[in-house]
Amino acid sequence: CAQALVPPDILVNNAAVFEPGTLMNTSIEDWGRHLDINLRAPFLTTQSFASFLEDREGKVVNVSDWRAACPGRAYFAYTLSKAGLQTMTEMAARELAPRVQVNAVALGPVETGPAGVIDVIPAKRAATVHELVDSVLFLLRNDYVTGETLFLDGGAHLLHG
Repeated sequence: CAQALVPPDILVNNAAVFEPGTLMNTSIEDWGRHLDINLRAPFLTTQSFASFLEDREGKVVNVSDWRAACPGRAYFAYTLSKAGLQTMTEMAARELAPRVQVNAVALGPVETGPAGVIDVIPAKRAATVHELVDSVLFLLRNDYVTGETLFLDGGAHLLHG
């Protein structure tokens, strides 16, 4: 029933690689893998999606990480790629407005998380999948919010690396 198909008007950039590494032990291969998957892929899919929409309206949600706002030392390439994604979110929101809203959700632990992180974040717990879905749906349903990063991290971004 091809007549029932509706062209997509939503893009969620969620693919990611998350590997530890510091400035001194991140290899060029590690660096390239993080930038390719966490930043280049969302750039290319957002660019293609915006072209595909032509004159129609649409929404983009990029999945980022609280570490982009509170960088530490343990995930060097990952954190830089997610910080780049948040900047790309703002730049794309400016360029594609008013027809396309571009936002990000910056995640902390969801469902489970490392005890060390859970113990120090203000919420003292991980987000539920339901809270994650609600956050993304808020960004998709709201036609006025654009260029924003919604932190779903229990306050983790308030910590200092």
